[in-house]
Amino acid sequence: MLIVGITCILAGCDLFPMGGVKYGILIKNNSQKSIYVYASYILPDTAIASLKPSLKELKEGETRSINDHEVGDDKLDRLANEKITLFILSKDSVDKYPWDKIRAEYKILKRYELDNKDLKNMGGIVSYP
Repeated sequence: MLIVGITCILAGCDLFPMGGVKYGILIKNNSQKSIYVYASYILPDTAIASLKPSLKELKEGETRSINDHEVGDDKLDRLANEKITLFILSKDSVDKYPWDKIRAEYKILKRYELDNKDLKNMGGIVSYP
């Protein structure tokens, strides 16, 4: 067992891969209504995704995270050199309008463009509003 452990450490493999470490960006909904959020590396463009992305719902007062695998960025490594864009949308708007109208009329509540430094300055949590 000791030899296996030392071999794994030297080879860089995980001794306990189950569960794994998740990397994410915390978002807190401080508003009085439910919102949806999604994130993407899109700069310099700032357009909403042409196809409806996977949206994460945050109820009033709820805090949730957007994890690294949800934006295709293992360990959020790209944040060291790039900005990620977070889109906050009203649940009411998403439920009421088709995605093409939301996109065409840019029906977002707020857009954040963040990198590692920005997240550190925010205390690690993006608060809306």
